[in-house]
Amino acid sequence: MKIGICDDELFYVQQIEAMTRAYFNAQNVEITLLCDTCAKRFMQNDLSALDIVFLDVRMDTVNGIEVARALRAQNQKAVVVYISQLIEYAPMGYEVNAFRYLLKSDLENTFYECMQAVMQRIDAQNETYLLKTELGVLCLALNDILYIESKKRLLLFHVQNQERPFYQCYEKISAAQERLSEKGFLRIHKSYLVNMAHIKYIRNTEIALKENKVLPISRQNERFILQAYLQWKGRTI
Repeated sequence: MKIGICDDELFYVQQIEAMTRAYFNAQNVEITLLCDTCAKRFMQNDLSALDIVFLDVRMDTVNGIEVARALRAQNQKAVVVYISQLIEYAPMGYEVNAFRYLLKSDLENTFYECMQAVMQRIDAQNETYLLKTELGVLCLALNDILYIESKKRLLLFHVQNQERPFYQCYEKISAAQERLSEKGFLRIHKSYLVNMAHIKYIRNTEIALKENKVLPISRQNERFILQAYLQWKGRTI
């Protein structure tokens, strides 16, 4: 595993480094660490191979959102975890697809559970879904599936990083939901099953995904959907 840590306070860089080493030593996993207290210097590195990145949001010269934008330009798969003193910055992480937001004051209580969830996310990125289409049987990476749409007797799998924007097959959305609900997919409407990893924000009765795609939320289940998403994100705020 290759892990980056960037915080302008050396104390927290060292704390996160120590906790990260302890976690992976217990898992018998070798790691390579890229640590820095200077955001500008951190951004000058090759970030394309990083698997996990811990970032402070508010830093002296360049903030953590700008660092994440530089990361995303090279690396779409890295799991970004923000660590900050202030809870108010949490919503900013949506635009760079941040996975978690941890408070520095509570790291001892939240770090291990966060790492468990991060590793599950990384494992899920390598999982696939077999799809019988008019082109034959396709093997789609779960991480490439943005959302699934039910249209009459068809399911449309809307995807990224593919030759086509979607693939279709004959299947019930309830069957796809049963197969994918434990893989980070959430039924938000009778016609939509979304990959929570690609949710940018939930607001009122809609969910925004990548590429500014907005989908409706079932009004009847609005509260349940929000709670399910926050629980999946591991939010304690």
